[in-house]
Amino acid sequence: MKKEEGLQSIVKTWDEFIEAAKSVSELEKPGVVGSWNLRESLIHVAVWDYELMKAIQGYIKNQQKPEYSNMTSDRIDALNAQQVEDYKHLSIAEVWDLLDNNHMVLVEFLTQLPDDVFMPETFNGDAIRAETWEHYQEHKSDIDKFIENNSA
Repeated sequence: MKKEEGLQSIVKTWDEFIEAAKSVSELEKPGVVGSWNLRESLIHVAVWDYELMKAIQGYIKNQQKPEYSNMTSDRIDALNAQQVEDYKHLSIAEVWDLLDNNHMVLVEFLTQLPDDVFMPETFNGDAIRAETWEHYQEHKSDIDKFIENNSA
């Protein structure tokens, strides 16, 4: 995928994710993503936008993948839970700010990168795909299901 196509996919799926998230009225009700409520789900996405940027920076600098790239799904789940726990003290307004800021910084960072970083079947290209538009689509789908299950 070309850089411009990747950036367009990021913008499109981000906007769809945000629109879905803003339509949830029950911010503290569990079940948006597993047992997480919307606030916790937004923290998760914000943290992974930041983690992606750090991972790409590290890989460009010294060709090292982040530690989590070799973790089992159980360890990734534990990492996700710890990341959410680290930010649980934030108010919903602070969570929205964190989400917006981390995403803006990530997109600015990605925009500065050369085209080859977006190439599929490379660590960076696959990480960008998995942690941006696929991640946003996955959690938009979670939100849509949550809304559907709670609209009765």
